[in-house]
Amino acid sequence: MAIDEERFFNELSRRIAKARKSQSLSQEALEAKSNVDRVAIAYIEQGHRKPTVTTVYRLSKGLGIKLENLFKGY
Repeated sequence: MAIDEERFFNELSRRIAKARKSQSLSQEALEAKSNVDRVAIAYIEQGHRKPTVTTVYRLSKGLGIKLENLFKGY
């Protein structure tokens, strides 16, 4: 994987985790709000899985934030 791609996914993972934690949501609560499996959320946040656009969209909706906010400034 290219370094830029790796940095992108690491930053995306960090932003998803930060947004979830800032709302005091557990991964289980985000699962219920986003229809994304809790294990998938954990893997994404840990950087072990690269989410699809659909998954990132669902997570943004579950977090109540605009999709663009997860990508802004990268």
